[in-house]
Amino acid sequence: MSFKNSVTLIILLSPFWAIAQRSNLLQRGETAFKQQNFVSAISFFEEAIEYQSQFSTKELANAFYWRGLSYLELSKKEASASEYPNALIQAFQDLEKVTNMPIKGKISQTAETTLQSLPELLLGKAFQLLEQSQRKDIRPGLRQSKSRLAINHARLAQKLDPDNYLIHAIEGQARLIQRDSAGAFEDLEQSIQAFETNPPNQPDLKQSKVYHLLAMLQQFYFSDSEAAITLVGRGFRSLEQEKNRSGQLSDEQFSNFQKSQKELQEFELEIYQRDPLLLNSTLQSFEKTIERNPSDYGQRLAYAKLLGKKDLDASIQQYQQAIAISEQNFEAQHALGLIFFQRGKALYQQAEESLKPSLIESLTAQYKAQFSTALPYLENAYIQDNADLTIIAALVEVCKEINEKEKYKNYRDAQRRARGY
Repeated sequence: MSFKNSVTLIILLSPFWAIAQRSNLLQRGETAFKQQNFVSAISFFEEAIEYQSQFSTKELANAFYWRGLSYLELSKKEASASEYPNALIQAFQDLEKVTNMPIKGKISQTAETTLQSLPELLLGKAFQLLEQSQRKDIRPGLRQSKSRLAINHARLAQKLDPDNYLIHAIEGQARLIQRDSAGAFEDLEQSIQAFETNPPNQPDLKQSKVYHLLAMLQQFYFSDSEAAITLVGRGFRSLEQEKNRSGQLSDEQFSNFQKSQKELQEFELEIYQRDPLLLNSTLQSFEKTIERNPSDYGQRLAYAKLLGKKDLDASIQQYQQAIAISEQNFEAQHALGLIFFQRGKALYQQAEESLKPSLIESLTAQYKAQFSTALPYLENAYIQDNADLTIIAALVEVCKEINEKEKYKNYRDAQRRARGY
């Protein structure tokens, strides 16, 4: 065969060779994917995509589809997280391209279904990045990088689920890391608005953190203690509402509830400690309200709670008066039971740490007296809400220490039932 004829043959066969080469790359990529070798699969699909000008639309969709799935699987592997931090973003982009192509069939439908399942994964990854960026041992540059990546993941989730309150919660927290207080405030406010307008199907005991962060911004960025206190109050109400929606709390949910409640309580106290004039003026306002309407259970209850930040004994008196006002007095019974229980625990701890027998004897008598005082309040609270794990845990400890054996056994069983055991 002459040289001229050979060249002509090569030219004629070139399109067929290119088609075979493209087909071979796609097949090798799919094989690697099925063998769970996702890095190799991505390499084959990326090489195939380089031929996109020679691809049919269906072939190109096939390449993007499988590359998207490969990135998706890679994003689920913890070992690949540092090397492929954008894997989930790349998966989203590839699958989105497939859904925008003018094709019909199984690949298009599966790509759309997979794409619609990504918001939860994207938000989960965003929260993971936020947690990593908040670690104390992380370098400042890496902290900024991870917070920006968290925002990128959240914004892709927003394309598919625009009303999700978690998107703005993530962006707000990321902006705090980036020291963008004004931007963080705007995002956190939008998160609360979305949460209150369209509450999630599943209760969220951690959303009170957004109220907490907003309150911190009001206190430290805008120097507005009153607005901060208002937000803390809204945080308490949100937390209680989500607890009620949860019904029977798991151990993890109960732990989240306690942690969130404690954080709000501590910050509320910090606000009043920083601004005693605000505390005094608020107490004076309550006093006038109660003078006008002494039988208002709700106002007296709120007054007792606030008074506890300044004078615990006076607060106890107000709780006792609240109990006398209304039979539906769970909150007051709950509060008094825990006040005396915590006092008893503090004395118990002192007795445990003391080395003087005479002091141990005195402290033991004191903590048992506090526990005995707490018991009827705790029991009355339990009667009104027998699923409250805080009350049940206190009853178990109190009954054990004051040797109420039968009651201890009953409340221990109740505790197991409340925890689903």
